[in-house]
Amino acid sequence: VALQSATTVEAILDTGASRCVMGHLLLDQFLSQLSDKMAQSKAASSASSVGNPSLGARFSRLTDETVTCTLEQAQVMPLSELGQQLITFGKQQKGRTFEEVVTKEASWVRWCCDHLHTSTKHVHVIFLLYVERYVQEAEALEEELIQDTEAIASTAVAAKSKAAPRTKSASGPKPDDDRWDMIADPEFHHPVEAQVTDLNHRMNQMEGMMHQMLNAIQQLSTAQQQS
Repeated sequence: VALQSATTVEAILDTGASRCVMGHLLLDQFLSQLSDKMAQSKAASSASSVGNPSLGARFSRLTDETVTCTLEQAQVMPLSELGQQLITFGKQQKGRTFEEVVTKEASWVRWCCDHLHTSTKHVHVIFLLYVERYVQEAEALEEELIQDTEAIASTAVAAKSKAAPRTKSASGPKPDDDRWDMIADPEFHHPVEAQVTDLNHRMNQMEGMMHQMLNAIQQLSTAQQQS
């Protein structure tokens, strides 16, 4: 019985139909394996291309400022650093830094603000972002200076109002106690009296000398007339 069963199976497998079915199965399996190999090879090639970009792509990345400065980076980097980015659009200011153009080309910057504010081009967005941050920082500095000026002015007014009563008091009459102290102090009059006495003495001496000179002139005049 076992021998007959084996012979029957071999007979079935040996038919053309069985060979056709097995051939299709083998072909499908081979194509599936080939597709997997090709996909793996393509993925490996793509990874290699990303990890090792071409020389031209590397050069473009180094020379094109818009590639190295994304919108997120421009929003957080220091304003002075962002100001060193180069203008890469237009003809008039191309190649100049953001900072130089904003500080020296006011009319051109105003034109960009009025006409490029709806542009979605990366270089336009980055430049207008710098202008916006520049204006915000300038306005903050201006507000700070105004507050400092107002604080200084308020301090000066307060100091002047406090000093005014002292000035008025100083210009008013002195207290009676001071006058009585000056009158009652005998030592205060001694130097004054000495100076007055000395002046009187000198005036008397000058009067005596003048009288002597007048007498000498009169005697000389009389002698000349007699001769």
